[in-house]
Amino acid sequence: MGIGSPSMDYGFHFGVRTSPYYIYTPRWIESSAGIRVLHYLCHALNCAGEEAFLILSDVPNRTEPRINPKLKTPILTQEQAIAHFRGKRNPIVVYPETIKGNPLGSTNTVRYLLNYAGLLGGNSNFHPNEYVIAFSANIAKHYQEITNKAAAKVLFVPPVNPSEFEFNVQKKPFQLVYAGKYRSFVGSPSQVGDLPTIEIRRDGKEMQSRSLLKQLLSEASVLYCFENSSLITEAILSGTPVLLVENEFFKSLIAESELGWGGVRFMKDKNALEDATLSIQDGIRSYNESINLFPKSLHDFISESQSHFLENNSSIQSQIRLRKEYYLFFTHKISLGSEILKSKGLLAFTRVVFHYFRKRAGLKKNPGVFDSEIGEI
Repeated sequence: MGIGSPSMDYGFHFGVRTSPYYIYTPRWIESSAGIRVLHYLCHALNCAGEEAFLILSDVPNRTEPRINPKLKTPILTQEQAIAHFRGKRNPIVVYPETIKGNPLGSTNTVRYLLNYAGLLGGNSNFHPNEYVIAFSANIAKHYQEITNKAAAKVLFVPPVNPSEFEFNVQKKPFQLVYAGKYRSFVGSPSQVGDLPTIEIRRDGKEMQSRSLLKQLLSEASVLYCFENSSLITEAILSGTPVLLVENEFFKSLIAESELGWGGVRFMKDKNALEDATLSIQDGIRSYNESINLFPKSLHDFISESQSHFLENNSSIQSQIRLRKEYYLFFTHKISLGSEILKSKGLLAFTRVVFHYFRKRAGLKKNPGVFDSEIGEI
């Protein structure tokens, strides 16, 4: 029997292959929930039997790895992109909402709204051919309100690994404050609460290590948060109630529909701290439920995105040509900076640039710097 005969059995079948996914994202950063979500999405797609790759829009940062070694997140090469093109497997490119336009020239583009469109710079409206999805129901609702378009489908990727956090009821008399993006876009946070305060910092020499951050979340009596952040969930998983400080930058919970109000309240609410403390277990249950629901949501996204582009772009194919990392990096930063300057003004732009360079400088304090402070309280 000749080689290539249809009756030969290789143990698998050459069936119709789905479009691969290219996830356009910065390098892995523990402190960014949005970036973690994009890397987790790539990992989850690969675990579900799809082919997914990262296209990193960030340049190497000294010797720090740009991917999480625990995840299945291969970085796309030009050779792989060419192979997909020659195999007529038109890729589906996933961009977060902060990326302006379509830098890779993809015909199959998914726009993933990880935050309210336009809040952090970037566009608030996108090309009509893009397939728009949202991280949460509130984000989808906001996008529908500002564009008068059909509601985006929701793909809630749980951004926190519960096994990293230890529930602790033995609290110490100090409070945490978080105002990371608030500092960049608005300014210094106002004073809140009555206990000695440790502020969680995203950049500069005051930035806490990941291990110290987990310790602080576990031992604090309360976390005051000036913005949407996965720190809210991390605190709740650590047994720490969260009080939200309403401001011009923060008026609603992004994941209210997905995670509810267990363990969290707005500071202005009556009996806010007591109610947040008593409902922490509800918050933990809701988060675990979101993890259980994710596989179905992922399956729906795969099915709907593959079908959508097969129907709309079945005869169109584009070859993705990867640009140099520095080109992608500087193009994105310049574009995002111009959007922030245009929409938020010079003062916000200056703050964002200042905090960005503080973060890139990587000047971290000794990881144990706060240990003695906590012990003395």
